[in-house]
Formats: sequence, structure tokens, C-alpha cells
Amino acid sequence: MPHRIEFLQDPRWVRIIGSGEIDGATAEELARRAVTVSRENETDRYLCDFRQAVLVDSAADVYDLPMHAARVGLKRTDRIAIVHSKQEEVFRFVETVAMNRGYEVRVFHSEDRASGWLRAG
Repeated sequence: MPHRIEFLQDPRWVRIIGSGEIDGATAEELARRAVTVSRENETDRYLCDFRQAVLVDSAADVYDLPMHAARVGLKRTDRIAIVHSKQEEVFRFVETVAMNRGYEVRVFHSEDRASGWLRAG
């Protein structure tokens, strides 16, 4: 799989690096693995670097992504920053749906801004 999940000791969050095509099943598996790493390291922060990734699901499938989050154990108190460089409308839709369902999710074009948001909360 062309994706990587790692725990960063300083600043204490999980970084998910995705590349290539990501569908709902892949997103759920990445989230499941990331939650495991976060719980092992007692953190509730995630930085998703999807600048080299493309979401390939339909709008209906994207709408269901928060259900995947709940299934794998993401909590509504977890903070999730998503960095992307393409598919602006798709990622804004993900952010809106997640926020409407009570998740702390924000999308950014810059890793620095995403990191700042994660640190501020």
C-alpha cells in the first residue's frame, strides 16, 4: 500500500500520508490503523497529508466517511487536520459533513497551518 502512518513524538500526533487513489475501504483501513497508533501513544491529534492522494468515491460515499470514522473508533473530541492540494470541493465537502456530524475536522493547503490548528486546540 502506498500509504504510511507514523507517530510523531514532538508534537505528539499521528501523521497519515496518503498517495494515489483512496476509496472508502482504503480510508477506513487508514483510519483504523491511525486510531490504533494514536491510542497506543495516548494522543487525539491527526495530521492527514493527502497532497499526493485523490479521493475516488462518489459524493454519496464521501458523505458516509464519518460513519467509517465512528466504526474504527475515532472520537468526536479527536482533532483531524487534512492537508490537500487538489480536489478543493471534495475536501471541503468532507470537512462540512464531518463537522455537521460533530467531528473536529479542518482542511488546509499548508502543513504549517494544519499544524498550527492542531497545536491550538
